[in-house]
Amino acid sequence: MNLRSQNNTTPVNRGLSDVIRTNPSVASPRTTKKLRKIPKIYLIITGVLVVLTISASAWYLYAQNVTRDIQTNGYQAVFLDNGQVYFGKLSRIGSDYFRLTDVYYFESNNTAQTATTSATANVAPNLIKLGKEIHSPQDKMDINKDKILFFENISQDGAVGKAIQNNKNK
Repeated sequence: MNLRSQNNTTPVNRGLSDVIRTNPSVASPRTTKKLRKIPKIYLIITGVLVVLTISASAWYLYAQNVTRDIQTNGYQAVFLDNGQVYFGKLSRIGSDYFRLTDVYYFESNNTAQTATTSATANVAPNLIKLGKEIHSPQDKMDINKDKILFFENISQDGAVGKAIQNNKNK
């Protein structure tokens, strides 16, 4: 057996790229280009999947944290981007909307000043129950999350909490 015949045989454990390097007639230029592109495509696909997975996880965790802050046994004050403030029981419906039920709002247009003045003067604010208007809306509001500036859990011992309890007792 001569050395030349041993080197020309292709052992099973040699990779395809080794075979192509040692014997260029095995693969055409097209085949080598395709072999070089396959790992790049896999890297791109893997990168996109990783980014999508991280984004979806971050969005899910953010949505869970926002919903977790809502005290389901109490009332919330919901401050909207148009200056209105509504009070009620807040819950999340879907990814884009919140639902406010058992809704109240201040009679005055200047809600922030009325809330501050009433709380400091120790006078019960004049709250109106949603549904008593002339058009008799249902006692719930579905609010787009983009319209909500922030919400606060309100205490039953505060002026608004007491006003809601007084309204319920009537």
